[in-house]
Amino acid sequence: MKGERLADARAHLVRRGFRVRTDVVVLSSCVPHGLVLRQDPPPRWIREVGSRVTLSINRRFGGRCGLDLPPAEPDLDRAGRAFLELARGGEPDRDLLRRDVDLYLGGRLLHTIPSWRAVHRNAYGWLCPAAGFYSGLSCPLGSTRTIRRYPGPMAVTSAPPVQPCGGGGTIAGRFERTVTLTPDESRSCLDYFAVELHVAPDGGLLAVNLIISEP
Repeated sequence: MKGERLADARAHLVRRGFRVRTDVVVLSSCVPHGLVLRQDPPPRWIREVGSRVTLSINRRFGGRCGLDLPPAEPDLDRAGRAFLELARGGEPDRDLLRRDVDLYLGGRLLHTIPSWRAVHRNAYGWLCPAAGFYSGLSCPLGSTRTIRRYPGPMAVTSAPPVQPCGGGGTIAGRFERTVTLTPDESRSCLDYFAVELHVAPDGGLLAVNLIISEP
């Protein structure tokens, strides 16, 4: 039943003699409203007719994922892809990385990288808040490290991050020229992350904001 509309999944199970319960506690970053995200017991398990099947759906968030999100403007798209390349082991783009860069975690400014270090991917780590959102996470955290650990394709989009479980904030409302890097798949409260970049009109990187799931 996973991936089907709730009405269709419910009708299918009822026709086969099962009782259906709907659970709405599952939260996901980009699953359309009303689609089944999980079934308990799972499909193909042996169940007695008349037993109960629980279908978990997502009602709080919805919409498109990753590569289906609206594209960024060409210059912001270039900046986003250059940062992805840096995070995954590529050569630094010195046109992008020529200024001091403010580092944010969940919308909170933690420190600033001097321009001479901005070309080093490891400089985008060492985020460790003493209080507030994310203070219970294991430090240090870092945007390039988080991207590097995710092997799948990443979208470069004009859409702001959509956090399935709340938490730290976005910088999209504070700065006009921002671009979001986000996985091309639905992410839950357990594994959500996104990276926002604030880029100057001349193409230089000004700020990086890492948003991850809360502890």
